[in-house]
Amino acid sequence: MANKTILVIVDLNADTESGVLDRAAWLAGRYEAQLTLFACDYDADIESGYVATVWIPQPGVRDQLLERHRQKLEALAEPLRKRGVSVTTEVAWDHPFDAAIIRKAASSKPLLVLKGTHHHNLLQRTLLTNVDWQLIRGCPTPLLLVKQQPLHDPPRVFAALDPLHEHDKPAELDDQIFRFAADLAARTRGVLHVMHAVPLPVGLDLPPDVTEGAVRRHREAMSSFLGRHEVEPEHVHFVEGFVPQSLQETASEQGADFVVMGAV
Repeated sequence: MANKTILVIVDLNADTESGVLDRAAWLAGRYEAQLTLFACDYDADIESGYVATVWIPQPGVRDQLLERHRQKLEALAEPLRKRGVSVTTEVAWDHPFDAAIIRKAASSKPLLVLKGTHHHNLLQRTLLTNVDWQLIRGCPTPLLLVKQQPLHDPPRVFAALDPLHEHDKPAELDDQIFRFAADLAARTRGVLHVMHAVPLPVGLDLPPDVTEGAVRRHREAMSSFLGRHEVEPEHVHFVEGFVPQSLQETASEQGADFVVMGAV
């Protein structure tokens, strides 16, 4: 992995970040890492030297605003430091938010970017208009989107694999996904699972030999992969159907705490 820093994204407009910060501190202890709390802001009117409401030049407004944000991050960092976690803070004057995070991750190369998330409506998910989905597309380092739910003891870490590489991703991506998931499971004293969904069309009555042939090819590819990577047989989940739905249902049914997957 890169350096021993977990980059924690703080949304200055969020009411609370306590759940995200708790998860970040927990991971920092298991990776023996430090945290960097990162936030950014930008206002075109302030950048041009004016206050938008009255259009009067206001030198120093940007610095005042950034200093207020730094104080907020320091207030969030102090309880973590009292728990023995090494924490630094950084505020950037940059936009848009997702691009600023991607630039920061590219320059600092953290071992993990961590950000809180919540439910987005169907339109936002479909059009990829929110920061979370833009980060999934473009973040150059591993990204963890944190939901506000407790972890199992021990945690359950799932690696979502595609051994036939039917979506044109590089063959080595599965190895990277598996290594990251295995390392996460080891550091958190968790249980490693792997899952794979055979992409069978939904609503089509295919001939049995076509379906059986597809399933057989996927099982053979999965067996070949597992021949090189050690996983308990009862922790291998092989499902059939519409891939996004099948993986989501499997993760939910098995109580996955972490799902590690690739993005292409």
